[in-house]
Amino acid sequence: MRSPWALCLIATTWCLFATHRALSALFAAPGLGRTASDAVVEEVIRIIKQECPSFGGEVSRATRTQTLQAEADSLDTLEAMMELEDHFKVELEDEWMEEVETVQDLADLIWRTPRGLKLRTVDDETYIAMIRKSHAENRWGELYDGWEKDIPPQYEHRGPSLAEEAEREKQAESKTPAVDVASLTVPQLRAALRTLGLEDSGTKLELRERLAGDQDRRAP
Repeated sequence: MRSPWALCLIATTWCLFATHRALSALFAAPGLGRTASDAVVEEVIRIIKQECPSFGGEVSRATRTQTLQAEADSLDTLEAMMELEDHFKVELEDEWMEEVETVQDLADLIWRTPRGLKLRTVDDETYIAMIRKSHAENRWGELYDGWEKDIPPQYEHRGPSLAEEAEREKQAESKTPAVDVASLTVPQLRAALRTLGLEDSGTKLELRERLAGDQDRRAP
């Protein structure tokens, strides 16, 4: 029979293991919890329909990816994934795809994945080591100084995810444009201050200074 101390240690270890697994799942895919825009979902559906003519069912948000894989030609589903990655300029990792169950899940993953296509599969350090090894083994001579700077980039481009771009656009649209305080009349100044929940009494100069000060505080 295990002692209370041993049972406590086992329980603590199990809790830590469960917490680690939960955190790993939480941070495995980028931007967990973000939902794709309707436009992105519709585009994902369009591409799947286009690339999977062998699938006889209806493609919608709720369509299960397992159904697509089971009923569509395997080459069609492969072409669909390649077209989705190329169209949205993303690379979807296999471990992330394991969590995808529906077309909506797939669109959400595309929505939150940072965009960037790989021109090569290995990182810069590995690529440089491969070139050095190849030159040494084939006796191609010495490499010129600074050649490492001329290697092709690993990615065609790297950019924010569609979700991050949408959030930036939303923030930009929500910013209230600055008002030319000097051109406003006293009634306009008072109305603007009341809209902002500020005191609207005082002289014209005081009203201008109060409104201008609020604009300065709101400026990024």
